[in-house]
Amino acid sequence: MTDDERAIRELMATWFDATKKGDTATVLSLMADDVVFMVPGREPFGKEAFQHASNQMKAVRIDGTSDIQELRMFGDWA
Repeated sequence: MTDDERAIRELMATWFDATKKGDTATVLSLMADDVVFMVPGREPFGKEAFQHASNQMKAVRIDGTSDIQELRMFGDWA
């Protein structure tokens, strides 16, 4: 495993752990300011909209997992 692959896997683990704890600040710190989320049924949205939605869901407990099956690096893209 390359250092980049390890860093991506660690980032995902940190993201899921922070989400489980309700630590929106940590999740936001993992995003670039120009992040764009593209999800079914919604127009693309950015970091500010993500933060707003997270603030609206403070009473919701999210407990997910990530199982990266394949990860390939292409220069600055993964």
